[in-house]
Amino acid sequence: MVAQEDPPHVPASTRRKCWAARDEYFKCVDDALGRMEAGDKTASATTECRALKEEFKDACPAAWAKHFILKRVNEKRVSKTMEHQMKQYESQHPGEAPDSGR
Repeated sequence: MVAQEDPPHVPASTRRKCWAARDEYFKCVDDALGRMEAGDKTASATTECRALKEEFKDACPAAWAKHFILKRVNEKRVSKTMEHQMKQYESQHPGEAPDSGR
């Protein structure tokens, strides 16, 4: 794939196409990961979503695609960390609600 330079202005139609391709790719990844977590040994986000990932990368300026992927990874990491911390808190403080800090 040839490196793309980001245009100074991205037309609305291109933005919509990029966002749609992003959403479709991330949905494929979520679906495949969900099946993997449910025990489906044949599910593979890498294999199943390869074509959609290429469409996403082709539809978006390179900097946007990189940003969306990094943002998603960070959001998933934060979500898993919070989930882990809540489980840890609940195991140490059964029946007690955590203080919201408000």
